[in-house]
Amino acid sequence: GLYFLPDYDKEQVKKILENPNYFYAKIQEDSFGILVGKTHPLNAHKTISLSSIKKYKIGLYGINNSPESPFLQAIFKNDVPQIDLCTDNMDLLIEAIKNNKIVVPTGLSNLKSQLLDHPDIAFLHLKNSKKSTLFSICKKSYYIENASTLNTFIEEFITYLGK
Repeated sequence: GLYFLPDYDKEQVKKILENPNYFYAKIQEDSFGILVGKTHPLNAHKTISLSSIKKYKIGLYGINNSPESPFLQAIFKNDVPQIDLCTDNMDLLIEAIKNNKIVVPTGLSNLKSQLLDHPDIAFLHLKNSKKSTLFSICKKSYYIENASTLNTFIEEFITYLGK
């Protein structure tokens, strides 16, 4: 099948991209950000610093909340704050963000989701955040068998993300 792989874990991504048995396409590049409720005090800014979010409770959606997580390390470096909520229950996460109980660090800002498209949730870019890239990856043999379909899907997905 086709998988999506963000490059937070640079070593893992490098191994796959250098492997001749895999096909990959760059889907999107963007910096990290924070999801907050539209009524949250941080929403008065378009970009924020890491230090400004550390006084708020932090939540994650379906991501390993250990300090070694490549996602958390990519954002916070060696100063990962306490994670107050880690859940794969989208309704619970949406309620907590809407009610300003947590802020949620996120990877690629335009990757469409219920969170980013929610009318009560705002996305704020992190100042000085390095860009991360999202790749689609599949076995080269699978790509050869399905090239036309996969190319169309990838093009349409990139267009969808750009809207």
